[in-house]
Amino acid sequence: MIANLYPDRRIEPRLRYAWDTQVFFPSNSKGLLARMVDLNSRAVALLMRRDRYLTRGQKIVLGLMYPRIIAGEFDIVHHHVEATVTRSEQYNADLHRVVFQFGQPLEECPGRENEYVRH
Repeated sequence: MIANLYPDRRIEPRLRYAWDTQVFFPSNSKGLLARMVDLNSRAVALLMRRDRYLTRGQKIVLGLMYPRIIAGEFDIVHHHVEATVTRSEQYNADLHRVVFQFGQPLEECPGRENEYVRH
């Protein structure tokens, strides 16, 4: 899990954790792995290797997975969503933090009504 590096001005709670996710480019059906660190129903932040440079406005498909606990029942939610790069910034010498906005919001807010999230 990473610390919140930016002022919290979001309109919904976020699910912050560190799990792998897949990023698929139109020209490469194999995809590559990235580390998801921040998720809400409209956007996601990933840590990616710096040699995987993405440009603002670039379209990709994400294979998302995240934990959900409702009424004590644990589940792993899977989604494939289209997304657009909105921001990319240096995280450390090896990684950059890339923020993607989804083409369509997820059906649920992963950080709301999820017992996995501690408030």
